[in-house]
Amino acid sequence: MVQEISVEITHFFEGAPADVDNIVKPILDALKELVYVDDRQITDLVSRRRALAGPYAVEPVSDVLAEGISLRREFLHIRIVATPVGGELRFL
Repeated sequence: MVQEISVEITHFFEGAPADVDNIVKPILDALKELVYVDDRQITDLVSRRRALAGPYAVEPVSDVLAEGISLRREFLHIRIVATPVGGELRFL
């Protein structure tokens, strides 16, 4: 059985933002066969867009995300984690 995953995509943008729903499909298509085998593995998907200039708060911030923010250029942050055992759903 293939592992189920959760995907979070955040687009830190400059200027006019792309529609949040239009950035998801090409990213997921690009990750297929590199990160996961089939779209059916994705049980949870979160897509966000944030102006690079802020305001936003990130806690805790990973080294990779901190580096992306520090470059002060538009970028994508993609986080992929295993779906919780048993598919537990949590609202935090």
